Amino acid sequence: MLKPVSGLPYRVSQRGFSLIELMLAMLIGIIIIGGVMSLYISTRNTQRTSEDQLQMIADARFVINTIAYDLRHAGYWGEADVNTSIVCRLGDAACLGTGSFTGSNMQQATGDCFDFWYIDIERPVTATDNVTPYANTCTSQAYKPGTDVLGVHYVDANTVASSQLAAGITYLRSNYEVGGLFLGTPVPPSSLSAYNGLKYWDDDTRSKNRRLIAHVYYVSSETDGVAGQPSLHRVELQAGPVMTDAVLIPGVVDLQFQYGVDTDSPMDNSANSYVSVGQIPKDAAGNPLWARVRTVKIWVLMRTERQDRDGITGAQTFTLANNLPVTYNNGYRHYLLTGIVQLRNTRELDVKAQP
Repeated sequence: MLKPVSGLPYRVSQRGFSLIELMLAMLIGIIIIGGVMSLYISTRNTQRTSEDQLQMIADARFVINTIAYDLRHAGYWGEADVNTSIVCRLGDAACLGTGSFTGSNMQQATGDCFDFWYIDIERPVTATDNVTPYANTCTSQAYKPGTDVLGVHYVDANTVASSQLAAGITYLRSNYEVGGLFLGTPVPPSSLSAYNGLKYWDDDTRSKNRRLIAHVYYVSSETDGVAGQPSLHRVELQAGPVMTDAVLIPGVVDLQFQYGVDTDSPMDNSANSYVSVGQIPKDAAGNPLWARVRTVKIWVLMRTERQDRDGITGAQTFTLANNLPVTYNNGYRHYLLTGIVQLRNTRELDVKAQP
């Protein structure tokens, strides 16, 4: 019988990572992952900061463009190019009396800055310097002291057919001869004493209806009741008539205006210097000579809505208009933007500074 040949023993040497090698590999991995995470966080914070900066720039441009639109149109009355030819404006005794509206269909506006401010078209621009005269009325939502207030009046460029008039809306009906303010629908008949004798008043082919615009801009130290979050408010005339106060955009810390005055004699239609509203040259009666104002410079200081994660410690100093420099060191990023607006209806305006 054959005897099986026994095979040679086959041995395999098996080895793994030592504890030291494993710990070293983990340490290297942690360092790599930590570097990647640090790079990601740094990149994300940079992106976040850039987004905040871009948002502030976009918001500041929106503010300037919105106010600039109103200023360019201030004093526009459609076909009527002289505001004193318009009846039923503030102070027109034929339309408005104390507690009565005999002769017209006008009425006071709820929430107005003062009685019949919304039809104060003899002052299509009302401006103040670092104070508000309407603290207990239309700028009562935590007005921020030391900021300017601006009010504007004009009519919409679009006409409204007499058959399309809406209740509660304030309109100006005008032609190249005269104009008159009225409320709602229908167009008041010329039999009412306020409109009696107005040339072409009943002629829809010559007299056109336009909606009256009345806006007030001011800075509030809160946003929707949240203290410490500044915002820009706009009070605007709506159906009723009602002056409605609403947040236009949050993050506005300061708003200032300067007025470009043509001091040359004779005037050359260019601004020689920028002054506050109280420094505009005045006539013998003490009224500002608005015909000398050619431009308005707008200063808007924005702030991020949240504190910066980088923990800004450096002071940020800004100088707005003719005010003293202001320094901020509160952890928020700030951004200042200015713009200049060319006025279109300067010669027809009669701007007066509020007390």
